Order: sequence, then C-alpha cells, then structure tokens
Amino acid sequence: MRQRARSGLWGAGLGNDPVYPAPILKSGCDVEKTAHSTAGRIKRAVALNAVIAWRLAALTLLGRATPELPAENLFAGSEIAMLLDYARQMGFALPCQAEAGETLGLDDVSLGEAVLLVARLGGYLNRKNDGPPGHQVVWEGYARMTFGAQALERAVRIGEASAIHTLRAQLEND
Repeated sequence: MRQRARSGLWGAGLGNDPVYPAPILKSGCDVEKTAHSTAGRIKRAVALNAVIAWRLAALTLLGRATPELPAENLFAGSEIAMLLDYARQMGFALPCQAEAGETLGLDDVSLGEAVLLVARLGGYLNRKNDGPPGHQVVWEGYARMTFGAQALERAVRIGEASAIHTLRAQLEND
C-alpha cells in the first residue's frame, strides 16, 4: 500500500489506477525532441518537464474529481482573470454566473470551470456527448493560458507606465 501511495496521484476519486505523467511528457512536453548535448542537460530538461506534466495531471484529475474547489487553489489570479476574459469574449456561459449582467470575481470560479476553460483554450469543444477533457487539450490550453496570463501581467505593469501615456498623448495630438 505504501508503494501505491507514493506513485502518482493515487486515489484521486477516479478509480484505483495510479496516474503517471509519462503520456503527458511524451505528447505535451515532446520529451523525445529534446536535443541537448550532455546527459546533465537532458536530465534537467526531463526533470523540469516532469514537474510540468505532474501539474497538468493534477489539474486534469482534480478538475474531474473535485470540481467544486475554488480555482484559486491551483491557479494564479492573472490566470483566472485571463480565463474569465476568454470566456467573456467567446460567450461561454459559466455555472458560477448567477445573472447575465453580473461581474465575476476571481474567487467565484470553481476548479472544474477553470479546467474546462483551459481545455477549451486547447481545442476541447465541450459538446453534449464529449467525455471530460484529456491531458492533451489541457496541456495545449495551459500553454496558451500561461502566455495570456503573462501578457496580462505585463499589460497591468505597463498600464501606468509612460508607454501607454505617450501613445495616448500622441493620439490626442493627432
């Protein structure tokens, strides 16, 4: 039993099969394509990708097993803000929206909704008879979400900087 407890995300409410991030490493992280010149570099690349793969497996499985958890337990505020903006732009209805005009806060989004939005970013269609999102679409959506969240953080930092004010002044003068 101790062996099982140490292997992967055991007992996440999805049966008794352990979850190994190896398929994520292969399909999402493209571990086979790492072309490093030394064994040490390859080891570091695989170790870093293993951490990313484990996080993606945790997101996918915890989103299925405990969708009612707050998304802020596993997502940063900028990531949730980016996902909410994406849902608003695409017109996706979220169960956490009580009324049509209601503005959602970062703490209103559940983990299941956030994982679904990440999967939608990755190409998941969320049709009536589709199964839950898999690791591949979560990986692709996570990569897009990360870039979007980083861009959002930079825009917020720059928003009060002189670059935006300079552009506004130029537009007003023209």
